[in-house]
Amino acid sequence: MSLPSLSICITVMNEVENIPLVAADIPQFTEEQEIIFVDGHSTDGTVEAIELAQQQYPEKNIRLLVQPGKGQGDAMRYALSHATGELLVVFDGDYTLYAKDIEKVAMLVHDGTYGFANGNRLAEPELTRAMPYLNRVGNRFFAILGSMLAGARLRDILSGIKVIRRDDFKRIEETWGFLNCYEPWGDLELLCGAVKYKLKVGECPISYRARSHGTTNLPKFSTGWIFLRVFAKAFTMKLFRRL
Repeated sequence: MSLPSLSICITVMNEVENIPLVAADIPQFTEEQEIIFVDGHSTDGTVEAIELAQQQYPEKNIRLLVQPGKGQGDAMRYALSHATGELLVVFDGDYTLYAKDIEKVAMLVHDGTYGFANGNRLAEPELTRAMPYLNRVGNRFFAILGSMLAGARLRDILSGIKVIRRDDFKRIEETWGFLNCYEPWGDLELLCGAVKYKLKVGECPISYRARSHGTTNLPKFSTGWIFLRVFAKAFTMKLFRRL
């Protein structure tokens, strides 16, 4: 079974050194494919690096957008809303993931196994050492809550590879922010939206490597408190499916 048209959506801010690596790493999975970079008002030459990648790889159909607002969640929503593929892929632009893994996550949605699929970076213990310790602990804790929310055993709800059908995302987009609870990164917006519209949620193993350039834009402790509030709001709205 071959993949249908595919949109690979990448949100970036100050990733000038990683753009050439990410652009070169993404193969052609299907005949109709686009790569959408959404820049979050970078100040380090990221936009110029994307424009250079467009020139270097004209066959890859690379598009450049600049988000109108602020925050990763706004950029993610903007990218997905402008995507034209039947399957939409969210992919991290920090070169910690392997682009080849996109295919197996996307196939799980295409073949109907899941309606919303994540890659699981924690499936290979020897590789997860590349992830900072606090990130691993926080991810595992929130994966427990995410599993209860989705009614499925999840280990990596903050994964940098997510796949959903465009028709299903359009439904989620219409009620984006329905929890009325601040979450600027978009991960829980997509997960809670998938649960709200009764999509089957699941994941599959992917590989992970340490960041070699730049620094993460995700503050650890404030992120934890925000995620706790979002999960609490989802619980009060009776979204939790349990296991």
